[in-house]
Amino acid sequence: MSGHAHDGLTWDAARRLLHGLASPAPERVPLGAAIGRVTSEPVRAPRALPHYESSAMDGWAIAGPGPWRLVAGSGSHRAGPALAPGTAAPILTGGALPAGATGVLRSEHGVVEGGTGTDTGTDTDTDTDTDTDTEGMLRRRLMPESAADSNIERRRGIGQSADSDSMRRRDIRPAAEEAQAGNELVPAGRRLSAFAVSLLATAGIDEVAVAHRPRAAVFVTGDEVIAGGMPDAGQVRDAFSAPISALLSGWGAEVVATGIIPDAPASITAALTGAGAAASGPSLIITTGGTAHSAADHLRAATAAAGYEPVLDGVDLRPGRHTFVARRPGTQQWVACLPGNPLAAFCALVIVVEPLLAGLLGLPHAEPAHVALLADSPTDVPRVTPVVLDGTTARPVAHRNAHMLRGLAGADALAVQPAGTGPGPVAAPVFPLPLPR
Repeated sequence: MSGHAHDGLTWDAARRLLHGLASPAPERVPLGAAIGRVTSEPVRAPRALPHYESSAMDGWAIAGPGPWRLVAGSGSHRAGPALAPGTAAPILTGGALPAGATGVLRSEHGVVEGGTGTDTGTDTDTDTDTDTDTEGMLRRRLMPESAADSNIERRRGIGQSADSDSMRRRDIRPAAEEAQAGNELVPAGRRLSAFAVSLLATAGIDEVAVAHRPRAAVFVTGDEVIAGGMPDAGQVRDAFSAPISALLSGWGAEVVATGIIPDAPASITAALTGAGAAASGPSLIITTGGTAHSAADHLRAATAAAGYEPVLDGVDLRPGRHTFVARRPGTQQWVACLPGNPLAAFCALVIVVEPLLAGLLGLPHAEPAHVALLADSPTDVPRVTPVVLDGTTARPVAHRNAHMLRGLAGADALAVQPAGTGPGPVAAPVFPLPLPR
């Protein structure tokens, strides 16, 4: 192999290395398809948000001190005719303020005298019909104000006195109250939630720049692996294709191929070559098995034959040390070869390989939190332990040897017990296990 591999790095150095070497490819997608995607550049407000002054309540737009002579409104959320001082017009919640309006009088705070929809003010459960009152005089109904209303208006600088001046700017939603034109609404490297997409829609945005979803393939190697049914002695079920595919999809990749490959160098090389050739952008091939150094382990030779150069060859981590990562020179096409033992493979995937995928998506590097691991045995190497979390405490589970899955299936997270520690409480980095698990 012509490339240089970093051999036996610490697990945290391996994470940083792979994340730093990976980079996203941007593309633009319709806003409706952007939920769950990662922004490749900041998304800014194209104009003020909200972009017009509006009413915060159903009621009347008023001009100057009352009482007010009622005039016709727009009948919709668009602005009605300009108001002269001393006049008022019906307005809906979210309706644009007409020119000349100085405030909004809530429907429950107003009394119309002599209009077609007169409210006598005797039944406080019945609001004035602001949609149909287009004549008569509007007066303010005197009533106590709630503490919440007073606090909101005080923050907005609105008067609290009982005279007509206290109506100035009341119940108006100012333009640009939420954002000025050019303000950053979503930073780069942020996975777009449904709520973020809702925000961008209100800002009038129709498409957004996101990281291209890496295409992924999952290949399980081994003559002993069967796809289904009860395995005989010397056989094992494929325990990786569906779970790893689900994890990769949840992290943001698009899984396009899975398969079981026999322990034959030509077969492995052909699978890696074919999957790489099918990728038009960033890609990640995951393999399991064949990463040790026995006569039956062919992944290193097969990756070289398929045009990949080594980047990482081994990690100082148990289980998971026989993890091998390679890349096609000058591209963002990667292959990550995980150990064949089930717990070792999942430990390597979650702790070492996930940062590579995060880098391909443009997500920031994430440092793990630390917990108090109640280690039940000493270790002279960094040891990954499936744990159950209880607040900031982590308890190791049983059945956690490298070839086992029972403990992992019931665990909340993976904790890394530092070398030279235990038994007893140990400060340990922890990696919550992603769903589905």
